[in-house]
Amino acid sequence: MRKLLVLSSAAVEDEVIQKISAADWEVYSAQDPSQARVLLTEQSFRVGLALLFSCEPERSIQWVIDLMLSRRKMQWVIALPRPCVERKSLSNLIAEWCYDYHTLPIDTQRLVVTLGHAYGMAELTETHLRQQREAEAQYGLIGNSPAMQTLFRGIQKAAEVDVPVLITGEIGTGKELVARVIHENSSRAAAPFMAVNCEALTTDLIQSELFGHEKGAFAGASERRIGQVEAATGGTLFLDEVVSLGLEAQANLLRFLEEKKIRRLGGSKPIPANVRVIAATHTSIEQAIREGRFREDLFYRLNVLHLRAPTLRERRGDVELLARYFFN
Repeated sequence: MRKLLVLSSAAVEDEVIQKISAADWEVYSAQDPSQARVLLTEQSFRVGLALLFSCEPERSIQWVIDLMLSRRKMQWVIALPRPCVERKSLSNLIAEWCYDYHTLPIDTQRLVVTLGHAYGMAELTETHLRQQREAEAQYGLIGNSPAMQTLFRGIQKAAEVDVPVLITGEIGTGKELVARVIHENSSRAAAPFMAVNCEALTTDLIQSELFGHEKGAFAGASERRIGQVEAATGGTLFLDEVVSLGLEAQANLLRFLEEKKIRRLGGSKPIPANVRVIAATHTSIEQAIREGRFREDLFYRLNVLHLRAPTLRERRGDVELLARYFFN
């Protein structure tokens, strides 16, 4: 049975309690702070009803307000005289911390409906918080907004299949973190995760960085060096800002994705490489294709699964969660 905590500044009519109880509520009433604290310690409430029969003097109802603010995870409904609604302190309380409010005299039938809706909201909020805790535990990512729930579903799908993934999103949205989470929850988790920032490497260096080189392949190549693709064997290669790759490197990357083999610079022997590629970019690949800066066939090879990392402005519901995480 649903439990309801009633905080009241005076005795509540038995008829009101009886009608609420008849709507499948187990009602617990408190008319002073000590009684309320005992109930909150002994019972678990999702919904609370604050009955204020007067707001004069305000200090006489301050204990009710303080208890409401101390239990912000509960859904609160407040009933009070109409003139009290116009008082700034109470109007702010209603706007910021209450699910809904009613004015006296109480319309019990309407109040029961509101309490039911508040309970539904409490259950929904609890479900979202549980999903958030599960996502934090599994993915190490914080967020409960619709945009993050979409991302979590995409991560789960990407972790379950072994295909290339393209992650798009603005700078600072955590694309590399998303890639790591996919890797750590995939069948390749025990193998290396190698990250390459394609934007930070010159055209001359990128080939050697990705595919390695043989001794004497170019001036200064005094010894053989394996590239990031070989280093990631069995695991995942993350290519950040993949649009920055030159066309020659794009051709070699495409060949690797098609053949699952690489050739070191200066080498002729094909080397098998069992590596999953996750690529990311903050710029428009479609525009780069139109401008001839990015190969369309490579785009289709990389874009088998597409995930988009949302911006903070799309995650306004997560701001409180993020603030709590960083301040704690």
